[in-house]
Amino acid sequence: MEFGYSETLYSWFSTICYKLEDGKWGSRFPIVMNHLYFDEEAGVNYEQIEKFREEIITIKNEFSKLAPADAVWSFEDNILEIPKNMPNINYNTDNLQNFYISNSGQTIFERLEYTIEGMAFYKSNCSIEAEKDI
Repeated sequence: MEFGYSETLYSWFSTICYKLEDGKWGSRFPIVMNHLYFDEEAGVNYEQIEKFREEIITIKNEFSKLAPADAVWSFEDNILEIPKNMPNINYNTDNLQNFYISNSGQTIFERLEYTIEGMAFYKSNCSIEAEKDI
């Protein structure tokens, strides 16, 4: 999945940790924070798709209740304010659900939902093919 500027994407993860996990990375959203963020080689595997989807839905719903001023630039560096004129940021929104946008103009949640649907489709097709081989 292509998103855009890596520092902006890190801001999305930082905001999740700081605002939704009380500063404890991966405590509420282990698939998103540990597998999606840290595990660049394996990432999220097919067995985790439903849990991954649930975490994304929860984050999206909770972000819809937070203002752009609640965004965190860098959890690690303790930079809480988003710099001005950064790429992949929608400064004209009223909530964090629509704040982080990809190079194509979709929100990060739209990109992730598209990716999850693709993973689920691929997984179901692999299961059907495996059953045919039996």
